[in-house]
Amino acid sequence: MTRQDRLGVWVAAIAGVALIAAIVAGFAMVGGPGDARARRFDDQTMRRINVLAGGAACMWRLDGEIPKDKEAITSWFDNFRQTHPDETCSGYYRYDYNDDFSAIDYSTSEAGAIRLCAEFRRPSRGDMETMALGDDPDFPVLREKRLEAGRHCFDLSLTDIPREVSALKGAGPKRVGELVVYDADMMRVTD
Repeated sequence: MTRQDRLGVWVAAIAGVALIAAIVAGFAMVGGPGDARARRFDDQTMRRINVLAGGAACMWRLDGEIPKDKEAITSWFDNFRQTHPDETCSGYYRYDYNDDFSAIDYSTSEAGAIRLCAEFRRPSRGDMETMALGDDPDFPVLREKRLEAGRHCFDLSLTDIPREVSALKGAGPKRVGELVVYDADMMRVTD
């Protein structure tokens, strides 16, 4: 073997080691196939939480109801176009009839809040993660970073969300001079 041949072997060996190191570094930075599956699972879970939160917010905003369970939200979504033909609801537009909400625990409190809990396989990637999932601006807590995997619960206050004036049944706008009149639900009625 000549000196030039030995140099070619060394160059090939170094290139091979560099290639393997680059692949290992790529998996270390991005994660492997298992990490990608866990990320997809968590993204779907977070999207479904956003759908339920958005639906609960819409039910409160448009009908003044706090949903008693997940089925009340999905039933409301199923009838949304017939019952609210002129309204918009961000949760409705993210709702998929094939969504499986069984992995999400839903409960209500007497204080007008809901609690959504689910298992997550990995810590969140950060704030942009849920922004891509179409989160509801009424609940910034859904954008907070999860520092570790496991069970996470989100406590969301519905009564802090202002109700739509158009949703108040039979309550038309009432303004007397410069006085603002409130309806029976103590909602400010404006023109």
